[in-house]
Amino acid sequence: MIEIAIFVLFHPQRLTVKAVPGTLLQVNEMTIAGGKAVGLRLVGMEIDWFAERETRTARVVKFKGDMFVSVPGKIERRYKGALTVTPDLGELRAVLTLDVEDAVGAITEAESPPGAPMEAKKAQAVLARSWLLGNRGRHRGYDYCDTTHCQVLKDSVRSEAAVATRGVVLTYDGKVFAPAYSASCGGRTKTAREVGWGAEPYPYFAVDCPVCEREEKEWVRELPNVPGQVGDEGARIALGRKFGWDVLPSNNYVLAGQVARGKGRGHGVGYCQRGGAGLAEEFDQLLRRYLPNTVVGVGR
Repeated sequence: MIEIAIFVLFHPQRLTVKAVPGTLLQVNEMTIAGGKAVGLRLVGMEIDWFAERETRTARVVKFKGDMFVSVPGKIERRYKGALTVTPDLGELRAVLTLDVEDAVGAITEAESPPGAPMEAKKAQAVLARSWLLGNRGRHRGYDYCDTTHCQVLKDSVRSEAAVATRGVVLTYDGKVFAPAYSASCGGRTKTAREVGWGAEPYPYFAVDCPVCEREEKEWVRELPNVPGQVGDEGARIALGRKFGWDVLPSNNYVLAGQVARGKGRGHGVGYCQRGGAGLAEEFDQLLRRYLPNTVVGVGR
């Protein structure tokens, strides 16, 4: 089992949880029938929660079942598992506890490019599973968040790719590791050192990507600030946080004065999602192509 904090970008002070029609939802000491909702509101260091025309106050509200969870007026998603809601630094912290394979399925469907073939989705499932098993405890009090800082997690859905690769992981030097991947490398992936990362536990390698080289359109950006080193991921992230995430779309670019000209989306390290989706190869071949010297197999 793993723990993932949901809706962290919204800093919610209110939440609504509703049982999926035809199911029952356990809420602390109560059972809620399908279609009925529970409202939660942060009040100081406690939570007022509303159900069955009654208001209760608690420090912790726990749910278990198949449920729709929403930040009212902003976002709603469907999850299956156990949800624990607590006050945390002026907002509601909602942490979902679910089976690793359920998380792999949700991440696979959220992260795969539109129209990706089954083999590319299988590769994505192995990447997600390896990342989850090789990277626990990234946050205080829970393992992961549901943003690009960790892994994008949307609705809980069945993923045939996750089922077909159940238990399969990537290892390097005999150990499961958390592999990096990006939306599009722009024609050539980056090594860890090229983007300013350490080479442990996996060094990554520069790999030519014929799909991105052939199909990715060039972008041009006039930069408000010039990175100290071309391709440094820390500098790209800093620019994105200050000026917007599209100010420097990828690390695959050349610089002329303050004008960057490049291709791709994302850091460009490791597996390329655009490239993998465009190659007619089996999933293990795709993984070994973009992540050389790794082993694809069932974990122990």
